[in-house]
Amino acid sequence: GGDPDDGGEQKMRTLISETMVSLNMSSHTDRFLKLMLDNGIASTDILERLTPDRASDLNLPWSLCDAVQKRWRAEKMNLGQDNGGTYEKEDPFKKLLAEGKARRQGHAHQVMPEFLQNAGFPGTMTPPVAGNAHMIPAIDNERMDSLEANLNGVMHQLETMFGVMQTIATKVEHFDTAQEAICQRLDFAQQAQLQTLNSSQVLLHKIDSSQEDISRKVAAQKQVMEQIVSKQDHMLETVAGSKDTTKNELLDSVASSGKALLQKLDSSQQMLLQKQGDAHEMLVRVNKSQESMVHKLETSSEAASRRSMQTEAVINTKLEEITANVTKSCNDAVAKVGKSTHVDLEAVKSHCA
Repeated sequence: GGDPDDGGEQKMRTLISETMVSLNMSSHTDRFLKLMLDNGIASTDILERLTPDRASDLNLPWSLCDAVQKRWRAEKMNLGQDNGGTYEKEDPFKKLLAEGKARRQGHAHQVMPEFLQNAGFPGTMTPPVAGNAHMIPAIDNERMDSLEANLNGVMHQLETMFGVMQTIATKVEHFDTAQEAICQRLDFAQQAQLQTLNSSQVLLHKIDSSQEDISRKVAAQKQVMEQIVSKQDHMLETVAGSKDTTKNELLDSVASSGKALLQKLDSSQQMLLQKQGDAHEMLVRVNKSQESMVHKLETSSEAASRRSMQTEAVINTKLEEITANVTKSCNDAVAKVGKSTHVDLEAVKSHCA
């Protein structure tokens, strides 16, 4: 429901006029408007169902019809009337086309007066327009096809440039992934270094505890030696009045036991000293491995930084080159399209003149 003229002939006139103005082709508005209305495209319902094949059958320039359709769809979107492009199961295009032609003929007394002069074309009558009125749509169609081909070429170039930009974006993403992998490796190396430091600290703690044990054992052995010496003195005092043979035997036994005890003390001290030397050598190796690990980390970090800066410089250079190429290609394509359009319009103008 609503005003029937909302999507009727007056709406089509408005849409076509605005579209031709936006395309900078306002001088061809009346010709295109008459061509559309004479072929029955007298309402927006028929316009929505127009396709390239149907436009070719009706000898209509599809590029202009498509522009009018896009303008109408945009207007519907702004008004909130778009139903998502749904159509009936059986497309009533031919029925609507016949109704549009009938409506056009029924309202001829309202529309024709502004086209009755000069054989249906506004302006001054010229012999080519008056004598060859049916050739102009074919000429316009040919020129519009040429213009559409030029625009398709420009779009192909832009799609190629877009593909190159996507490739560069993919390479940048791969570079970011490589940087993340390098950072993860550096983090793992730092964690390994921290673990090595922790193990070194544990080893130092064990060495300190073993040294304390050695000191306690040496002190205990010293006390035992003092006790032995005191007992020997006591025994010497006890056997001072005994016989010489008994005294000599006692002294020999004491000497042998003292010698055995001293040998045991010496062997235990040597074992402790050997363990202390092994612990010192282990600490030296740990220190050397830590220094080597720190050197490798510094070298890898510097190399990664250099590679990152070099890659970033190369990517920036390529982006600048591609930007310059895209700008140049777009400018050349626009100039080419403008020149081709100007030549086509001049040819149409000269032919109509």
